[in-house]
Amino acid sequence: MPNREGTPTLTRSTKNKLIAGVAGGLGEHFSVDPLIFRILFLVLAFSNFPAVIVYLALWVLIPIENSHKRDFDKAVKETIDEMTDTAKNLGNDVRQSANSSESRILLGVMAILATAYWFRAFDWFHNFCSWDMFFAAMLIILGIILIFKKS
Repeated sequence: MPNREGTPTLTRSTKNKLIAGVAGGLGEHFSVDPLIFRILFLVLAFSNFPAVIVYLALWVLIPIENSHKRDFDKAVKETIDEMTDTAKNLGNDVRQSANSSESRILLGVMAILATAYWFRAFDWFHNFCSWDMFFAAMLIILGIILIFKKS
């Protein structure tokens, strides 16, 4: 939505949103694919940059598209209510997907890989057994779990 000078106003997108519409709004404002901002936030989240805090601050400070709230306190309260609803919905989605068999398999494989990485950091592990034997044992255990697991 352009302002009086004709430049687009920075708002959170309602059409192009995954979580809060921050990346979608930034993409629309700067005429760039929002995927660039999503990747940027993701990469910065794994660095020393406080990307999650910046994202949450932008979520609160940037108004939602088509919002006519001029009172800052009311707009912030509305945004915090939206954040609460989004967190509840996200929690329900995670809870439902965690009950699927594909999720359990993925979590099991991730646990095995994390354990293998953790063991790799210790020199005593190399004296205990070889990597070939370790991965063979993990694959056998994973196969047994998949065969005998109740659906």
